[in-house]
Amino acid sequence: MKIRVAGAGAGKTTTMAAKIVDALASTERPQNIYCLAFTNAAVSRIKEKLSERYVEIPSNIIVCTIHSFLYQEIISPYYFLLFSKQYERISTINLPDDPAYKNKKIKELDDRGAIHVSVIPQRAKWVIVKRTGDKKKQKDIRSKIIRTLSCYCGKIFVDEAQDIDDDILEIIQALDTAGMSIELSGDPKQDLRGHGSFRKLLDTHELDVD
Repeated sequence: MKIRVAGAGAGKTTTMAAKIVDALASTERPQNIYCLAFTNAAVSRIKEKLSERYVEIPSNIIVCTIHSFLYQEIISPYYFLLFSKQYERISTINLPDDPAYKNKKIKELDDRGAIHVSVIPQRAKWVIVKRTGDKKKQKDIRSKIIRTLSCYCGKIFVDEAQDIDDDILEIIQALDTAGMSIELSGDPKQDLRGHGSFRKLLDTHELDVD
């Protein structure tokens, strides 16, 4: 794992685009390079930078939001194998502030085959890391899932890493432990959501921080 800390205006996006280009040169198909960000605006900025290098961005460079990655690459293909549940769509409806009503609404959506965007990191963590009450069968399947993911995941870049929460933190650490190449860029001073998870990552991977 490599972690780059830089403030606003330090050229993180330009640097990341250059590193993606370098990574492509050493990545063989069918492996993909994933570049993930938390906002559509950041995704657009990264695509613009890559478009300066390529007439058309290669198909195995996938730039998307981190929630899209967690759903498309982890939940959609693998959640059913572990929990016999298939989600058919993502819901972005506003949820009640009261925790009890909020959880009730999430369950109602779940029963209708819809996953609310707010719980995507938690569900992805259940696939990659663990879920309370896992049986041996699920643990064995999970190991196979991670091995399969490793086969086509050449490298993962994460922009705006200061916005990761604890669920995403655990996923990143699990993928890193599995041997996947991961680079993150962020600024802990811009952790406006107050998760504090990026700072935890900096503390536990002190030698990997630039």
